[in-house]
Amino acid sequence: MKKIISLLLCVAIVLSFASCTISKVKVNGVKVDNEIYKYYENTLPKDDNGEVSEDAVQKAIERYVAINSEFANKKLKLSYNQKSTLSTTVNNLWHMYGNYYNEIGVSKQTIYKIESSKEYKNTLMTEYYGENGEAPLSEDSVKEFFKGNYAGIRFVTGYLFNIDENSATVPMTDEQKSNMVNTYTSVATMVNEGTAIEEAVGSLGENIEVHNTVVNAFSNSTFPEGFWEKVNEIEEGKATAISLGDYVFLVQRVDVFSEEYGYYTSYRTDCLEKMKGEEFSAVVDKWAENYKAE
Repeated sequence: MKKIISLLLCVAIVLSFASCTISKVKVNGVKVDNEIYKYYENTLPKDDNGEVSEDAVQKAIERYVAINSEFANKKLKLSYNQKSTLSTTVNNLWHMYGNYYNEIGVSKQTIYKIESSKEYKNTLMTEYYGENGEAPLSEDSVKEFFKGNYAGIRFVTGYLFNIDENSATVPMTDEQKSNMVNTYTSVATMVNEGTAIEEAVGSLGENIEVHNTVVNAFSNSTFPEGFWEKVNEIEEGKATAISLGDYVFLVQRVDVFSEEYGYYTSYRTDCLEKMKGEEFSAVVDKWAENYKAE
């Protein structure tokens, strides 16, 4: 009985912002802001009939309330970095999709609530698999997974096409492509012989910027297909030229745990999601059984 009362109180607190709004859905008798409903109604995958089913929307809302309620119940807090990332994410989403959100009747404040809930889930997952969590996962096992499936790289991108006077792309000839790849290979050799990559890329032209990032074995939409496989073959500290499609990359692989780049700190949550995301999703589903949308 005590647990039921606690759940009801938590739902009331989590959804208190909906008290003065029109609502199509209630969870455990408490109104859900209609903008939350509209968000899921317009963003969830469509069924074979090209529609988002009512059942799918209700299940998404149940999960949303379950996550927010569990976060509140456990008295967890978002870190400063999470709040900063959250603010940046919401601003970027609104910049790109603000017109669409306005069309479907969803405000920026609601996008903030949706994205906040995603951060709550990440925090709950970290706590669940933490040292004192319900399913502790050793840090060594997380690091082992990270090392085997993530790679830190420094890279420069070259383009195997030209731009004509009309700003249209024109394919390079095979000879031009070969010369370009050979040039990048020569620069990689310079790096491997001890020249700093920032200095070596000077032979590629003026104001060449070296970028830092992490790639992984799961998804790398920024790069062409097959990029991870090529990177994974590079020895740590070494550089090579990678030619894929219309691009040639100068890539130097760096220590993925280097504190200089902070990759592990930045991508640990992503790593944990790749390791345990499906399992934790089932945990959230279990929580959601206590929150019924109607």
